[in-house]
Amino acid sequence: MIPNLPLILAASSTVAIVLLLEVFTINVGLARGKHKLLAPAMFGHKDVERALRIHGNSLEQVVLFLPLLW
Repeated sequence: MIPNLPLILAASSTVAIVLLLEVFTINVGLARGKHKLLAPAMFGHKDVERALRIHGNSLEQVVLFLPLLW
């Protein structure tokens, strides 16, 4: 039995969540570039709006989840 298993699982979950948020960030940038929607604009093409909503909602939930995890 690994003595620090809960700590290892919490740390690996945190790293996985941060990597997932990075993927969402890259997806927003790619969608903006594909549809030529410059950064301050939040509306335009449905793919950009969808990517922004996914990224924003994930960030909102991570703020609650990570402190509770640790």
